[in-house]
Amino acid sequence: MIRPIVNKNEEILKLSEEILGDLEHSEAVLESVLLKCKRLARLRNEGEAIKWFTLELAGYDDTALPHDIKKEDAQKIAHWSGRYTVTKGIVVPKGVDIKTLPPEQQDLCKDQYMYYIHSIPQLEALIKGLESELNSLIPPSNFTPAVNKSSTGRGYMPEWSTETVKETYNDVLSAITARKVLLQNQIVTNKSIVARVRGAVYSYVYNINLALKFGNITETIFEQARNLVNQAFVKKCPDAIEQLIASYDRVASNNPEEWSQALTSCRRLLKTFADSVFLPQKEPYIYGDKKEMKVGEAEYKNRIWAHIDKTAKGDNRKKILLHKVEDLGNRIDSIHDLASKGVHADIEQLDVNMCVIDTYLLLGTLLQINP
Repeated sequence: MIRPIVNKNEEILKLSEEILGDLEHSEAVLESVLLKCKRLARLRNEGEAIKWFTLELAGYDDTALPHDIKKEDAQKIAHWSGRYTVTKGIVVPKGVDIKTLPPEQQDLCKDQYMYYIHSIPQLEALIKGLESELNSLIPPSNFTPAVNKSSTGRGYMPEWSTETVKETYNDVLSAITARKVLLQNQIVTNKSIVARVRGAVYSYVYNINLALKFGNITETIFEQARNLVNQAFVKKCPDAIEQLIASYDRVASNNPEEWSQALTSCRRLLKTFADSVFLPQKEPYIYGDKKEMKVGEAEYKNRIWAHIDKTAKGDNRKKILLHKVEDLGNRIDSIHDLASKGVHADIEQLDVNMCVIDTYLLLGTLLQINP
């Protein structure tokens, strides 16, 4: 049988959904959930998480740690898994220097940090046993007091005898109550450890699930936007396609010289767009309160502004688009000037990448308003 190839992210998302469903079910055994979590961590190649789930399944005992986990690792993981407990030290009276006290008394004054070493399977089995014993503790239905007998006399027939009650019914009830309190405290303590670990596990899996879902949503949003923008470019500005491809190829390089060429492609892209929406003209463009703006061959940014002024509806929308064109043009010019002067140490690849992306998105937006 041939097993179909499944996208790794889809497998991780499906597994995380399954684990969250288990954790949200109060009856779920945490041991089985941890086995799934270990697989999830393996799919994501997360070494620290694999160690964590290994320790939760095997325990944190220093003398029996897995061969690939150090004591320091176990202590660190126990801290953020919720296993640590702190016992506050004795408060030292004012005026007493702790250093003058005997070593054993100094230790009592310090906070004691400890962590529970039992594995989750051990804790769950222990809780089950304690609850079983607790449920079996019921007062006896028939009770005969235990007594101590003493007698005096000679031969086989004592002259008289006395009986002293050794255990009363109230004594039995008191013993049962004391044992119940002890068991309940132990159950609460062990359940709180399991609950803290469960909470830490839930947060880990939930964050993975959320990141994948958000990634899918953003991919879908950008894919839809990309399709619309590409259609607009093909329909209204086909000459820009080659320049887009050129800028993408160059920005992926690790060579700063290629980044400079990518920015040049962005400039050409803006000019190509300007040529397609507002042809150069000798006469200035009149906008606003009869303000003049040059819209010749070299003033491609001005021609984009003129296009926005003519086609965009609403003053606020026009202002926003104009500011975007101004900001993008200035950024492209500034970074391009640095690259042209050879000041590559001051250029980040991310800045160049964002210029290319912003050019693409801005022109895509402007193409949508082109009549």
